[in-house]
Amino acid sequence: MAENEGTKQSSKVVQIIEWIGTHPFATGLMAVLGIFGFVFSIYTFAVDQADTAASSAQADEMQGTISNLSAATAKRDQGLQVSVNEASKGSASRDEAMKSSLDRIERHTLASLQDRVPIIIQLTYPEARQRLIEKGWIPERTRWQDLEESGAGVVAWALWNAGYREVEDCAGTGTAPCRFNYADAAGNQLAVVTEGETMEDIDYDARSFVGTPTLEDLVVTRLWFNQEELR
Repeated sequence: MAENEGTKQSSKVVQIIEWIGTHPFATGLMAVLGIFGFVFSIYTFAVDQADTAASSAQADEMQGTISNLSAATAKRDQGLQVSVNEASKGSASRDEAMKSSLDRIERHTLASLQDRVPIIIQLTYPEARQRLIEKGWIPERTRWQDLEESGAGVVAWALWNAGYREVEDCAGTGTAPCRFNYADAAGNQLAVVTEGETMEDIDYDARSFVGTPTLEDLVVTRLWFNQEELR
């Protein structure tokens, strides 16, 4: 039964095709439809091509935008780095200029100070002391408590008891250096160092000289200003 139905359907299709083939109008209509389909295919192909071109253009434009943004970012970063470098250079230049100014001030201070400090190297301490006092340097009094706490030797005590209250200490060995401290009205500190073992008679029990000392054996060898040696 089903086979008969299929045969009938095939016969109808064949009849329709034969009918179209025998009628010029139907044949022309089919030709027009074929042409229309062909034109439509060309149109859709063109549209697809245009869409593809537009997509490519958008992709290129987006890529160009990204490239421009990357370039702008890199340029901005480079400009920022240049600014940082310039700021660092400026800071370094300011620091260098400040250090140079401080060095000039310090040199000027030392030069001015050396003009105020008389030439006392190789003088006996009593002579050097007198010249320093004439130049405005004041002997700084050392407290006896400080001598006790520092364990000062007998020579330092003898000098202190003889009126040289600026003595800080004396070494009992080597060149037997002694240190004496001074200050000026501006608060600057001057340390005078002598060398030479005194040949004065000392009462070791009283920690004092016997008689008035001349201190001819104590010779000035070095000077220190605010802990910096003057040459």
